Amino acid sequence: MGGFCFYVEILLDHKKKVMNVRIYIEGLDHERFDRPMGNIANLFFEECEVSRKPVGDEDLHIAFKVEVDEMVKVRAVLSDRSGNSEEASYEKELEGWSTEKEYFRQLIKAVSRVYLMVLQDYTGITQKWGILTGVRPTKLLHRHVQKGTPLAEAHRQLKEEYLITDEKIELMQKIVDR
Repeated sequence: MGGFCFYVEILLDHKKKVMNVRIYIEGLDHERFDRPMGNIANLFFEECEVSRKPVGDEDLHIAFKVEVDEMVKVRAVLSDRSGNSEEASYEKELEGWSTEKEYFRQLIKAVSRVYLMVLQDYTGITQKWGILTGVRPTKLLHRHVQKGTPLAEAHRQLKEEYLITDEKIELMQKIVDR
C-alpha cells in the first residue's frame, strides 16, 4: 500500500496545539490522489510536505479502503497516537465514463469527500467550501443553470457532492444572479 505523509505546523483545534503533525495516508496508491490530498490538508494545516512513504512515527494515520464496481465505496479511519479515532464512509453510483481521467475524477471526488469528513471531525473545523480547492465555485452553479437544473436541485447536488455549506451556496447564487 502506498501513502502520503504530510508534515505540518498547526493549531489543530481549540483543545490542543500540535507541532509538526505527520499524517500517513494508506490505501491510495495512484499519484492522481497526491494533489487533491495535499490541497485538502492545506485547508486544515500549514506548510504541508507530501511523501508517499510512511515515516514510522506518524501523529495521524488515515487508512482508506476504496471499492469500485457499479458503486464507488470509500471508507476512511483516522487514528492518532492517543488512540482517538474518527471514521467516515461514502458511496455513490459510478456515473458513465469514457476516459480514465473521467473515471479518476469520480474516485478523487469520493475520496476527497471522506478525507474532508474525517479531518473535520478530528479537528472540529468545518470547511464551508467543502472539498472545493482551486475551483471557481460559481462555475459549478452556472453549469447547473445552463443544463436547466431546478435551483433547489442544483443547490442540493452542490451540498451533497462537494459538502458546500448553505451559507456558501447562497453566496454562489447571489453571484450567479448578478
